[in-house]
Amino acid sequence: MHSETILLVEDESSLRSVMKLYLEHTGYSVMDADNGVDALFMSTQYKGPIHLLLTDVEMSPMSGPELAEQMLLYRPETQVLFMSGNRQPEELRDDLCLLNAKFMGKPFNPRQLHENVRNVLGVPP
Repeated sequence: MHSETILLVEDESSLRSVMKLYLEHTGYSVMDADNGVDALFMSTQYKGPIHLLLTDVEMSPMSGPELAEQMLLYRPETQVLFMSGNRQPEELRDDLCLLNAKFMGKPFNPRQLHENVRNVLGVPP
């Protein structure tokens, strides 16, 4: 089991719900939002550490990279994992480097989600 807190940002509600349930089932504490603006507000109000920002890349009105950039200004210790079904890591190279972020392509299965989250958080297998 894990004790880390994850801020999950995904605009597709069914995917967000399934991911949240799975991550909570594996022991993570999960806050979720359907857009970057709400997620940024949540991150400013939450008093504890947010260990991981797990966010979709393409959202409106604020993209995942924009959200990460803003959030890391006051939470520089937060790790970032982007996910996208439309974009490739090569297209996000600058954002990945600038934000020290990782990338996970959609679709993915629960095992892949868990492995990616664990790897980004530096949790041993």
